[in-house]
Amino acid sequence: MTRANKILFAAIVAVALTPRAFAQNGAASQIGNNTFDSLNRALRVDAVATGGGGNSSAAFLNLDQLLSSVYDSTNSALKVNIVSGLPCAANASGAITCTATGTNQNVTMTPSGTGASVIANLQDKGGQVFNVKAYGAVGDGVTNDSPAVQAAINAAAVAGGVVYFPPGTYLLSTALTIPNDGTSVPLQKPLRFTGSLADMNGEWNGNLNGSTILNFTQSTNTVADIDTRGVGYMEIDHLSLEDTANDSIPFIHTTSTTLHIHDCNFASSQSGTANTKDAIILGGSSITIDGSVTSPFQGYGTVIRDNFFNRVRHAVVGNTYANGIQIVDNTIGGESGSSTVGDAPIVFIGYGNNSNVDSGNYIAGNLIEESNYYYGIRLSQYAEDFSILGNSGFDGGAHTTADVYLGTGSDTETISCGQTAEGTCVDPTSPGLTLNDVNILSSIGGQVGNGFALKSAQVPINDCFWMGGLSGECVYGDGSSVYFRYQYNNATDMTLSSAGWLGILNTSPKTPLDVTGAVRSEPVAFASAQTCSSTIEGATQAINDSTVNTWGATIAGGGANHVLGYCNGTNWTVAAK
Repeated sequence: MTRANKILFAAIVAVALTPRAFAQNGAASQIGNNTFDSLNRALRVDAVATGGGGNSSAAFLNLDQLLSSVYDSTNSALKVNIVSGLPCAANASGAITCTATGTNQNVTMTPSGTGASVIANLQDKGGQVFNVKAYGAVGDGVTNDSPAVQAAINAAAVAGGVVYFPPGTYLLSTALTIPNDGTSVPLQKPLRFTGSLADMNGEWNGNLNGSTILNFTQSTNTVADIDTRGVGYMEIDHLSLEDTANDSIPFIHTTSTTLHIHDCNFASSQSGTANTKDAIILGGSSITIDGSVTSPFQGYGTVIRDNFFNRVRHAVVGNTYANGIQIVDNTIGGESGSSTVGDAPIVFIGYGNNSNVDSGNYIAGNLIEESNYYYGIRLSQYAEDFSILGNSGFDGGAHTTADVYLGTGSDTETISCGQTAEGTCVDPTSPGLTLNDVNILSSIGGQVGNGFALKSAQVPINDCFWMGGLSGECVYGDGSSVYFRYQYNNATDMTLSSAGWLGILNTSPKTPLDVTGAVRSEPVAFASAQTCSSTIEGATQAINDSTVNTWGATIAGGGANHVLGYCNGTNWTVAAK
């Protein structure tokens, strides 16, 4: 818009918002001096109030856009008609509508007068926010909005920005691809996809209702509905991602992009064990870092929080090098599930050896409905140094085994369960437990403590509270006895019963000391044995230098006989030889 046009528009707005300046007391004489302003190349219209303490104002009207000016006796005002060159039009009530039609034109609105305001329906098409409706998206759930949405993404990806989805349902028949520079290790600008809140509620069934919904019906890109592979940052929030096409294409797949996904809803058209659609895939299965779909995960620092996953197979799958990830405070609803034996909604799969593990991930505070799963969290293989804390499992199903499974090479974890779906925090048959360096802070029924949920033929399901050793030394109880266990995955128990009897390798002592196996006393020279007195009467001690070996004889040192000494309260005597 030219300088003259801007001035003209501001004047017209001023005229519309302060009509009394042209109609005070209904006097025609209020139209004052009209002069041509050579500086602004516009007609200067001066409105002068002549009575009643009225207002005065001035406006500039561009001459080449002035069609006619007539006095309107009905409204007692100057009526200015303008031609189509000015991108504004006034209706009979005086309201002005403006549209910037040229390249790089601006619309400037300057309200004046007491209580004046500008009412605008603006859509940002460049700058910090890229409104998809400004690029042609409709959001009616019927029109294919893929071209318009991709155009907004492409525009935002030039320098980075926010792609905004106003309330509505956006039908997307093709995948959304995040542009990058196409190099061998591609780079991309930071982006944010945001909407007007996701539809999340405690009902956990039925279709999404209201807010901003992205309905993916595409089947061309089998990688994901949202495919992002460049090194960069991407935030996705306050959106409901839906799929009514009944396909198995993940909602989001990334290889090198650091994601912050929060306050979103994920829902397919499937349900229960029939689910085949995953929500978020982190990385591929290769160890070669490039721009391909198989490239390993490099988006360290990814955070997935406060989302609602319902009607999906997996909420999150971490593949090769899926490191430095936080998965916190999400809800996985009861309509999610998998038909795969041993599956869980949160899964990590290391590359396949101890040199290429998934590590350093934090999974905490998630609520998981496990009715259609075997586990809530599964570290399938080679996943180390995870912190799995305060996740709660509910409503175990026919195949639910435990809240957590630790596969081969999955060790050095720290685990604490909240509510457990089946009363078991970690599956005791997990291969990862054989490494004996898992610090398990287990909880049954809301208790807080260190331990491992035991489930074996020797003992009932109990908490085994870790005592600090690397081999899993722990103690647990069943209400009548206390058990000490050297390794939480074997049956080498020592028992202290409620009667105070001690059982060694014997969980049911029949005497105050009940030992399964031999009892040994370390042989010592008589001079090193404790002095026999009434204090230790009844004690036994192996002596390796007794001068006598006759039963009941008083022992003296310096001989060659190996005997078992018995303290009678005064002397050590031979009890056995």
